Amino acid sequence: MVWACTYAVQAEGVRKAGAFANATATAAAYTLAYGQQAEGVINALTNKNWSDAFTAGLNDDVVGLLTDCASNLVGIYIIEYDPTGYPARTAEFMTDVLYTGFWRDIKILQSMQGATFVGQA
Repeated sequence: MVWACTYAVQAEGVRKAGAFANATATAAAYTLAYGQQAEGVINALTNKNWSDAFTAGLNDDVVGLLTDCASNLVGIYIIEYDPTGYPARTAEFMTDVLYTGFWRDIKILQSMQGATFVGQA
């Protein structure tokens, strides 16, 4: 099986995890798996297959929203892999910020069901 992330930008997840992220968790094999998982979570929570919609063509704003949402979750996965490299309470603070952003994006994506601008370029 070949895995590919459709809209989860792995580099963005690594960036959001910060400078103290574990090197193993930021390796391509891990971030690819995290991205794939994030896309599945987003699709399930919004009851829409955004992966197929993405390849069919979406508005750039929606692409940015999907990328932000997925990379927030990837950042959380990276931090949770090994939070011991972060200064005291930093990992917790960062995951809280990313979690808040992830759920903000999910709520927006859920509210966009049937919106006409979603498919427009």
